[in-house]
Amino acid sequence: MKGAFRALPLTTIALILSACASAPEDIKPAAIDSAQWSYLTCPQLVTFEGQLTVAYGSAADSEDNARIMDGVGWLLLTPVGSMTHEYTPGQVADLKGRLAAVHALETEKNCPQH
Repeated sequence: MKGAFRALPLTTIALILSACASAPEDIKPAAIDSAQWSYLTCPQLVTFEGQLTVAYGSAADSEDNARIMDGVGWLLLTPVGSMTHEYTPGQVADLKGRLAAVHALETEKNCPQH
């Protein structure tokens, strides 16, 4: 019985840490088909890539904030950041996938590197 009480704090810590928000760079990109943008010209792809990059930066910042909030929430035994930013990892994955698709199209179309 004594051993069960010793394991309780470790189990609690493991559960809390598993609920923490992921680092944006650790989130895998979603599989996005680039065909939907194949009609775009190279300059249009560059513009679209810029828009996606800004959106990704915002989503990544939000995910980083969630990680910070989870760190603070850890003291309260509640992953506050993960609870308030539950859709952010999906946005990060989607935007990373869109950026990868646009990069693939730029390569396919031999667009000049910017």
